[in-house]
Amino acid sequence: MSKTPQDRTPEDNKVPFWSGLRVKAVPEISAKTLLLSRLIAVLAALVLAALVIKFSGLSPTALGLKAFRSTFGSSFGLEQLGLLLTPILITAIAASIAFKMGLWNIGVEGQLYFGALSASGLGIFMIGPNIPMLVLLAVASMIGGALWALIPALARAYAQVNEIISTLMLNFVAILIVNYLSIGPWRDKSGVGVMAASARIPYVLPDWFEALHVGIFFGLILLVLYGLVVRFTQFGYEVDLIGSNNGIGPYIGVNTAKRIVAVMLISGAIAGLAGMIEITGNIHRLQDGLSNDFGLYGIIVAVLARGQPLGVLIGSVFIAFILNAGLVLQSAGLSVNSVLTLTGLILLLVTCAEMLARYRVTRTAT
Repeated sequence: MSKTPQDRTPEDNKVPFWSGLRVKAVPEISAKTLLLSRLIAVLAALVLAALVIKFSGLSPTALGLKAFRSTFGSSFGLEQLGLLLTPILITAIAASIAFKMGLWNIGVEGQLYFGALSASGLGIFMIGPNIPMLVLLAVASMIGGALWALIPALARAYAQVNEIISTLMLNFVAILIVNYLSIGPWRDKSGVGVMAASARIPYVLPDWFEALHVGIFFGLILLVLYGLVVRFTQFGYEVDLIGSNNGIGPYIGVNTAKRIVAVMLISGAIAGLAGMIEITGNIHRLQDGLSNDFGLYGIIVAVLARGQPLGVLIGSVFIAFILNAGLVLQSAGLSVNSVLTLTGLILLLVTCAEMLARYRVTRTAT
């Protein structure tokens, strides 16, 4: 039986605190809010990882300090950081260029492999001086990476085929082709090298800091060029504009289909260059597993950075540090998959944080 207005007590007139609350999308959020949301997400991922380590019976603080000292406290640690940073930074730039256009080039890993394959083919069967051959190998790797991005680029531009699926599937094809050649027709038959790899490629990038080669400067130069193109050129402005609104191309006098193809080819070429740098600077043979998932980590960095050049650099250093710290985690008895789990957790939480940052809780009048 309901009460009459005269019978109601003050407690009956109280409104629940959730009454009138609404979740409202914000049309635009500031760069500071986005940066803060990413930092909170990364910290949350690190806290969760620390809790898992703690429950495993280990000290997360001790392991963290040990990982930091092993990376930044010795010349060997800095060398390893630089060797990991180089391919991650270059693949992150490749993925960021596509993301600026609103394209998800998930095939960076496959394009890296095909660039390495193209450079290796030239390096194995062609003889010449070291520096001119390195230039030819770099050109070959960029052509190979671009060609591997061509099919999904054309399919996306002229048939509206989702580039996520096509580029992702081509990763496996490229890896299988490299595996076939390295243990088949191009296998090292001398018996001196690794059995499941090609003959040693004689062209080597010059060393810069002990074991660290000059390939890291390739990445830094590409990052500077990427920043200049994005910020100060008409091409960069048009790419950013089309990435924000795919239908705006005809209104600004740009053929969107041709621009999609061009951006994907540039992205693939840069990823292919990363393959050549790994071959001539680090591995020196074509083999299965030549990339330690560098294309995947480059995509993670590109997503975290949202196309910002400084963010690409910071994110690449951070991921390289996490990978190098994985050696410390393995020595403590943790699985090698713990590093991949941590990077995946960071990407998941950053994505969720950025989505939540675009909404506000408001109270409507009752």
